Amino acid sequence: MTTSDVIIVGGGVIGLATALELAEQGCTVTVVDRQAVGRESSWAGAGMIPPGEIHLASPGYRQLAIASSALWPEFSARVHELTGIDDEYHNCGAVILPPADDPAAIGDEIADWHTQQIETQLLEGDQLRQTSSRFFKGLDRAYLLPGQAQVRNPRHLKALIAGCRKLGVQIREDESIERMTVQGNRLVSVSSEHEEFSGDRFLITAGAWSGFFGELLNVTLPVAPVRGQLVMVQLPEPFPFIVEQGKRYLVPRLDGRLLIGSTESLVGFDRTVEPDTIEVLQEFAASILPEVERLPVERSWCGFRPAATDRLPVLGQAPGIENVIIGTGHYRAGLSLCPVTARILSDLALGRDVEFDLHDFRPERFAEPVAEHV
Repeated sequence: MTTSDVIIVGGGVIGLATALELAEQGCTVTVVDRQAVGRESSWAGAGMIPPGEIHLASPGYRQLAIASSALWPEFSARVHELTGIDDEYHNCGAVILPPADDPAAIGDEIADWHTQQIETQLLEGDQLRQTSSRFFKGLDRAYLLPGQAQVRNPRHLKALIAGCRKLGVQIREDESIERMTVQGNRLVSVSSEHEEFSGDRFLITAGAWSGFFGELLNVTLPVAPVRGQLVMVQLPEPFPFIVEQGKRYLVPRLDGRLLIGSTESLVGFDRTVEPDTIEVLQEFAASILPEVERLPVERSWCGFRPAATDRLPVLGQAPGIENVIIGTGHYRAGLSLCPVTARILSDLALGRDVEFDLHDFRPERFAEPVAEHV
């Protein structure tokens, strides 16, 4: 049997960042994953870090997004200092293009950012085209979001893993948890085929697989995988900023690689990378950056975003089990929200007050009756 102060089930960016936070505060921590840690949606995403949120109206979610964006510079620097691994976090800004079917919506988006006191700059006509001679030849209106940042997520995960190990976190890979033993209102252990893990507190941070552990605990946890597909090409020369249009984006890395994403499909855990979808993503990229049309695909892949039914994270104590904390359902924002989520989960695990309003994210919301309107 392996015993630690805290057992974390799920070794993606949320689980690893929380393990690091707890280890820095003197806890013994074991992270358990069914495969190699950091190899699912945390690795597969594009690593964009917006300065706030306009697509989800929850005030609590917007507070988290703003706070996490502000935490990222120190968080990245702290992990870099601990490990010597550069995760390429940097504030690159983003140009946001209007929706293809609703160019007027751009004014509403700018107003929404302003309500969060986040800087934007309207770009029109020649001003837009002068932003880069390689872009925007057929567009007349967009806006700049100077506070948009990015991190190279595979390198960030490498740094988190190294940092956790340096601080004594046990990382147990290829351990698929099959049984959870509850006594009264406490979880006492979780078990794989090979090992039993016991602790004072348990965190469920298993991303799109979290619903399975909800079933083992008899907790309603409707988190499902949303498959996203991405493409990578190598540009002859890099460009400096992210470009977004709706849910699709171009994310340039510092070495000239360009990530093109992303799609959304409700297909369960089907890992198929569809050639037709890759072609659609290439066409999207070429409509903005024509040179992409001539470039070979260096790599294409998919990941599974963990999406709750209301698309909000699930953060808080598991209903009826006092020593289990749930941290999942981050949908498209696991990377961007990892610093603030790690702080929240570590505070909850250690019984400290949390400085954020978690009402919209409470796990018990899925079991509550829907209010009738009269």
